[in-house]
Amino acid sequence: MLSRPAATAERRKIERHPLEPHHHHGTTIKHSSAKNVILAGVKAVVLHDHRPATHRDLGANFYLAPGDAEAGRNRAEACRARLAELNVAVHVSALATEGPLAPEQLLALEDCDVLVLTEAATADAVRLDDACRSRKVGENPSPIAFIRADARGVFASVFTDFGDSFVVDDVDGEEPATGIGEELGFFCLDSLFFFFF
Repeated sequence: MLSRPAATAERRKIERHPLEPHHHHGTTIKHSSAKNVILAGVKAVVLHDHRPATHRDLGANFYLAPGDAEAGRNRAEACRARLAELNVAVHVSALATEGPLAPEQLLALEDCDVLVLTEAATADAVRLDDACRSRKVGENPSPIAFIRADARGVFASVFTDFGDSFVVDDVDGEEPATGIGEELGFFCLDSLFFFFF
């Protein structure tokens, strides 16, 4: 529990930058997702980032080195070589831009099948999702699967859009269960972590 002065300071920080993740700029989701996809052995991964590496990023992104932050290198370019070492069968490239990924830049990646988006403003996410849905290959619709994942402290969200032809078979028709955890704890057993609510 934060003391009153600490809670007030945290609230002011959030009010100044409401959309900015305060824990390592959200790089944990971005680079963990890239790592897992590369280890799974897909054909190719394109990393995109428009932000330079900072010392703050080093706490959560194990694919950055202190020299990357000191030089202010683009995060995607700085991580590319280290992520590529995880699976030499996967072609890993980086796309560095001056700003957030634009729909035209996404659609120029002709072989793109899935977009995993993190750290994006809602308006940018909507534009990119619309672009993913509108892609055609020749005369045939060939949407790009869209996944948006974000984490802000202990809160996380995921949104997926796999196009109109994606069907989910609901076995029992029941509404999904939701709840609020009242207690969070963990224990360690033989180097495995088990979380419970």
